[in-house]
This record gives sequence, structure tokens and C-alpha cells, in this order.
Amino acid sequence: MRAHNAQGCRVGDQSMHKHKRWIAGSVLILSSTLSAAGSTIDTYQQTLVLGTERFTVTVPQGYQLSVFSTAVPRPRMLSHGEVAGEVLVGSGAGAIYRLTPPDYKAQRITPQFRYPHSVLWHEKALWVASSEGVYRTQLNRQENRLEAIEKVFAMPASGGHSSRTLVAGPDGSLYVSIGISGNCSNQYLSETYAFNERRGGVWRLQKKAGRWQADVFSSGLRNPVGLAWSPHEQRLYATNNGPDHLGFEQPPEQLVALSAGSFHGMPWYQYDGEQVFRDRCQRSQPPQHKDQVEHPVTTFPARQAPLGLDFVPEQSVYGSLSGQLLVAFHGSWAVDATGSAASRRPPKITALHLEDGAVITQQDIVSGFQLDDGQRWARPVDLLALPDGSILFSSDGPTSAIFKLTPIP
Repeated sequence: MRAHNAQGCRVGDQSMHKHKRWIAGSVLILSSTLSAAGSTIDTYQQTLVLGTERFTVTVPQGYQLSVFSTAVPRPRMLSHGEVAGEVLVGSGAGAIYRLTPPDYKAQRITPQFRYPHSVLWHEKALWVASSEGVYRTQLNRQENRLEAIEKVFAMPASGGHSSRTLVAGPDGSLYVSIGISGNCSNQYLSETYAFNERRGGVWRLQKKAGRWQADVFSSGLRNPVGLAWSPHEQRLYATNNGPDHLGFEQPPEQLVALSAGSFHGMPWYQYDGEQVFRDRCQRSQPPQHKDQVEHPVTTFPARQAPLGLDFVPEQSVYGSLSGQLLVAFHGSWAVDATGSAASRRPPKITALHLEDGAVITQQDIVSGFQLDDGQRWARPVDLLALPDGSILFSSDGPTSAIFKLTPIP
């Protein structure tokens, strides 16, 4: 799991006005069943009030969606803090935040960073993963200020795909992701590459002889954003966003299982849903042979942009979501051959049921963020299960907010 604590949880556009759907009452129930082999999750439609707007959203039966906070600008990755119930938030606005019970008022922590995409409480320290590196700090809670800031690991910060996601492993090590800068950049996690070209995978940070040292954990990933540890397999899973140069339908996005030394092919190889093929967009000699490319656990439609993910604890308080792997999809910026914004892949949240590392069911459980004309009012980024059975998820735009799925008594 990703940073779970002792409680069992992981440590608008003006044109929308003419498209909004006004529905009397707070909740309109239209029960439906998402059928699949194995377990199913029932869903219904409710009305969500967001400022002066009302939107129809599909949510899991037994849950109700509400706005948790709108005080964090461009919130990204979520994790548990030092204090029970505390939520830590990375952001695209240069600062990190904490929301502490009972009022969960967002508190901005200084100083700023280049792009503090994720923040983590680990071994009595607050860790920040920014574009340029990983920092170990101490939090002065009275002044909401970081002290004793130590940059323990430097990473190249220029170019695209500047998010860095940091999680703690069951072995006490830290794992941080970094994507290649473009579609076909000749970049690889290896000391044989220059510092600025060491990209496209996951680094492992281990404490040895009193200091943190880095080694390559997994490579060949174009843009791994979400990281989460499986509570059963003790294996690290990641979302991997594919390139854009092969069209609207290829290659599919990926959910990958990582292991020490695993190679996932990009940018030299792509997986089309059935087999691995050589991508001539990058013509340099591949660092590994095609036969060494790990196939993904499952795939999603191209350009869907899977970001954060979280394994929900197997506890009855989570109802039908217990034990599910939740994935946040940001939705595509690209459109199909018609050029219509309505063809963009929609933002959503999907639940996957895994057994022995294989996906048994895959179901959309939260949707409705994209209107019929392709305009969006929210784009999910990351998810976090809370001890009371509720699920948080962040959206970095058009509405900057953290939303909450709360169990209905």
C-alpha cells in the first residue's frame, strides 16, 4: 500500500453554464449495475453542488460525493501525515499543504519548491519530491515551515513530465518515479547516461551506512505517475502513460507491476495490447532486448492519462470498495480524427479487482466530470483511503479541489 498508517489507510469554464444539468433535490438515484466476471459494484447518479453549479455524477452505491476542500491550488498527490487523520497534499502551485482534523482547514507550508508533486511522512521526517530532487525535512508545526531541509537525491528537472512521485516501500526504502521528457527521448535510468538523460523509471533510495543511496529499481517507463504497493504481493504497481506520436488509439496506457531490474521498453519498444514492437521514433540502440520487456498487467485506452492509484484496505468499513485498486484518470487532451473536443477520453475513477497479480474485473465507479461537448469541470489526479471508510481524490483543474466519497450510514 502507499503510505498506510496504523489505522489501515494510506499514509470552471464559463461555457459550461449552458451545459449544466439542473436537478431538483440533492441526490437523484438511478441505480445501475456494472457487470463483469466476478464481483460487481453498483452505482447511481447524484447531483453535486459546486459553487453555483450543479453537476450529475456517477458514484458507487453506498457512497455520496462531496467537496472536501477548495483551498489547495492545483492539488496533486495525497498521503497521510504524522497526526492521525491528517492529509498531506503536493501541488502544482509550488507549495505543499496539510489538512488536519477536525476542521481540515488547508495550511500552506513554506518554503516553496519548483514543483512539489508529492509529499510523504516517513521515519519521523517530512519528505518532498519536487522536479529537481527529493528532500528530507522537519516540519515546524507551529509555524507551518520546513526546517533542516536536506536534498538527499538530485534529479534532472528540465523538459516535460516534471512530476515526481514518492512512496515508501515495506522494506523501509523510498521509491521515486521520473518520466522521460518527451515521446521518444533517448533517456534511460543508468549511470552510462549523462545526468540530464537519466530518466524514465523508478529510483530506489536506501539508507546505507547512515546515508541515503540511490539505485535503479525499474526502467523503460515513459511517464510513471502513480505508485502503490500491493498489500498481498508486496509488489510495487505503477501507472505508465504512453507516447502521443502513434495516434489516438495506440499505444494503450498501462498498469505495470515493477520489480528490481524490470525493464518496460519505452521509448524503444511499445506494447499494442497483444505484443511488443520496435518503435522507430527512437533509433538509438536499445539498452535491452525486446524479449526482456515486461508486459503490463493490464492496459487502458490510449491517451486516457492514468495518474494516481491506491489499494483500498480490505476492511468492511469500505463496503464494495474494500480491497479494490482505484485508479484516477486525468482524461486526454487529444481528440480523435473528427477534431471534436467531445471525443476526448473522459476523466474518471476506475476500480480494479486483482488476484495473484491479474486483473479480474475493471469497472468505472466515478464519472461525469466531462460534459457532452468535451468540457471538463474536474480531472482526478490521486486517491487516498481514510480510516473512516471514505475516499479522497484530488483534481488540479478546471476546478482545483479535493473531493470526498463518504459512506452513507
